[in-house]
Amino acid sequence: MTPAHEKPGPVQTSPTLVYLDLNKWIELAQAEAGHVDGKKYEPALRAAEKLASTGEAIFPLSDAHFMEAAKISDNDRRRKLAKLMVRLSGGWFLASASNLLMPELRRAVALQFEKPLTDEAIVPISRSLKVALKDPDKLTASDLSKKTPSVMLEELLATARVDRNFLSRWERFAAEHEAGRELRWGVSREIRKRVYCAMLTKGILNRLEAVTRESGLDMNDLDSLPPQRWVELLERVPFFDVEINLHVERNEHRDRKIAPNDEIDLGFLSRAVPYCHVVVTEKFWTALIHRTKLDVKYRTRVGYDLNAALTSI
Repeated sequence: MTPAHEKPGPVQTSPTLVYLDLNKWIELAQAEAGHVDGKKYEPALRAAEKLASTGEAIFPLSDAHFMEAAKISDNDRRRKLAKLMVRLSGGWFLASASNLLMPELRRAVALQFEKPLTDEAIVPISRSLKVALKDPDKLTASDLSKKTPSVMLEELLATARVDRNFLSRWERFAAEHEAGRELRWGVSREIRKRVYCAMLTKGILNRLEAVTRESGLDMNDLDSLPPQRWVELLERVPFFDVEINLHVERNEHRDRKIAPNDEIDLGFLSRAVPYCHVVVTEKFWTALIHRTKLDVKYRTRVGYDLNAALTSI
């Protein structure tokens, strides 16, 4: 069984990292605006403001927040939401999967083949927006160290919009996953899991080959792994572990049609669950995370009740 991942860097101690799904940010914004629907979330808003102002907690933003906020058509709502998100996040971001991939792959390959572990730091949060949005190969040293100005961040969140092509892309992904689920439903759950792992592997093959060479191995060593060991290798990468198991568990719910937003949700949850202390998301994903015991494995408190989550930190 894959060992539990040690939460790296600033995640091990104070402050507490709290990841909020965009709909939870919207609930806080409704409370701040005095909206009738937001009155019940006033305790959560007061708790969040205190936690952020004292530095007891960090509320990092992710690439998913930018994509989902850009779908809000009401300009005034988006502007108010942006102000709140910038104020409470303090300009902290959850690193993209691309920026976390190489150090996590090195760790996974070392563990799988019993090689010495390096002391390479895995840093899941950053003050640089580019670390949240860009591929690491395109980042410069100044990109990694530069703090994103609050004014620029607020303007980006408040004014970014998506077009029909963007929405169609996620609808197409959902349709493809729905067709794949139907096609493979006659085989065992384990085989369906291996198929998804094969799809993930195809997307990271170049980086996996590079890490293998660094470790004094070659692709023959990887090719010699039986299917279950290959799955174990990918599950040693925390965000792949969460993505794989939530994808498989989601697909078990044939009574629920795969939604276009599912891939965005899987994208942020795959990083929020292993790298944050607290995750507040939709009831559906909360249930799946509890069922797969990913919250226990990564020692992360996951729930859907905003008041309960924030007032108990």
